[in-house]
Formats: sequence, C-alpha cells, structure tokens
Amino acid sequence: MNGKVSCKSCNNSVTPKLWHHNTRSKIKERLNEHICPVCGVTMYQTGGGFTLLGKALFFVLVVPLAFILLLNLLAYPFAAVGFGKTVSQSLGFLVFVGLMYFLYKRKNKT
Repeated sequence: MNGKVSCKSCNNSVTPKLWHHNTRSKIKERLNEHICPVCGVTMYQTGGGFTLLGKALFFVLVVPLAFILLLNLLAYPFAAVGFGKTVSQSLGFLVFVGLMYFLYKRKNKT
C-alpha cells in the first residue's frame, strides 16, 4: 500500500497531511485530522474520544448524578397524573433507560 487515499471532495488520490490537536490531557486522547493537500478538506479523523480514565470518571461521577436527577424529573409527571410514588419512579426509570438508549444509538450512528 502506498499510503494514498481517495479524497471525496476533489477526487484526487493523495497522501493526507496530518493536523494534530495537542490537548495534553489525561482525560481525552489526541485528535488527528487527515487533510487533503490539494483542496484542504478534512478527509477523516483518527483518535480523540475519552481515555480509560476519562471514561471511568464519566461513569463514576456523571452517570449516577444524571440518573438521580432524571429519575426524579421523569417521575414527576407520572406522580402528578395520580400514580403512586413507586409506580412513578418505575415509569420514570423506563423513560430514562429509553432516553439513554436513544442517545447511545444516536452517538454511535456514524
């Protein structure tokens, strides 16, 4: 393989130039953009995203807080309609799980 990639913008077979985003973070990985030297369009990206530490912090700190907040917020309309506290929290939990599944599928769509 010669390292050349077909650019979808200008249809040339080129060797992409790299643009490094140096964040120097223990939470996020470095993002690299592969840029067409002919037309200057970003052809694709590699890297980026959370490191293992970033993912761990997210799931330890953000997810439980979001779960508690959203469960209470999503249970309120069911309680206002007349459902009991336990049933309202269960329905709020189901709405929460559906929302998280929707966001997960939307994020991993590409």
